[in-house]
Amino acid sequence: MDEAEKWIEIAKKGKGKETLASTSNLINMTLEEEQRRRSCALHVRVIGLKDGGRVEEEVKGLMELMGVDKPTHAKAWRVGKRSGGVGETSKALILRFPTLETKELLKRRPTLRKTGIFLGDDLKLSQLAHMKEVMPEIRAARDKGKIAFYGDGRVDIVESSPT
Repeated sequence: MDEAEKWIEIAKKGKGKETLASTSNLINMTLEEEQRRRSCALHVRVIGLKDGGRVEEEVKGLMELMGVDKPTHAKAWRVGKRSGGVGETSKALILRFPTLETKELLKRRPTLRKTGIFLGDDLKLSQLAHMKEVMPEIRAARDKGKIAFYGDGRVDIVESSPT
């Protein structure tokens, strides 16, 4: 049973018209948030890439740096505010991919170590707030030698394998 069906079942169990109306609004807000989350699941956020003025040239340079011959993204754009001052950081770059399978670019993140460029999922504000809440749990697991990360709204902790 998917999320939408669960919310519909909750709405049917409501007893009064007020309960049903408020649950209906909650269902609509939740479904809308879920649609946004699924849309953002196709995005990769690039932070630390210097703003050169033309997005496609910046993406081409990033792909060369990562050793990717042919980019698989469908669209790219800049988001956020440019923060000036010391370090002069630029806006984040969003890459949209046609499918989750073509988002393999994230597997090449280790090639960007020590460059100041970071790749990650484009999370919604609610997901960022949740991630902030569970980060102490993730850090505690990592301190114990486990592999822990936040992905798609949940915390994944895996026992590290002896090497």
